[in-house]
Amino acid sequence: MDSYQIWSPEGIWEKIEEVYFGVYQQKEGKRILGVIKIKEGVPLNELRDWEEKIETEGIFVAGKKIKTASKKFKNISIQGVTIRIFTISLNDLGICYTFVNNYLLFTTSLSGMEKVIEKIIK
Repeated sequence: MDSYQIWSPEGIWEKIEEVYFGVYQQKEGKRILGVIKIKEGVPLNELRDWEEKIETEGIFVAGKKIKTASKKFKNISIQGVTIRIFTISLNDLGICYTFVNNYLLFTTSLSGMEKVIEKIIK
């Protein structure tokens, strides 16, 4: 992931069983979503370190720090599921993630997260 300048916490990849990525088309453009199966009973406490790194150092694209709409992650709720979000732009672009059962759900838009949760809760 380093080639894409996405820092991942040490040891996190050993906790993952399966990874599914896709693209969600919405009116603001294409957004990435992921459904990541975590090994049974294995916590991902490393995500708090990842959040702190983003909040402290910012987000970089092609080696350049980009301006973001948020400075901190916050919680919101969708259909009773707590989502951690960090807004990059008000054009529905950001970092959204949550856990449902043994799955880490990750999207780059709130609209995409709503769709993933809608499908999973059914």
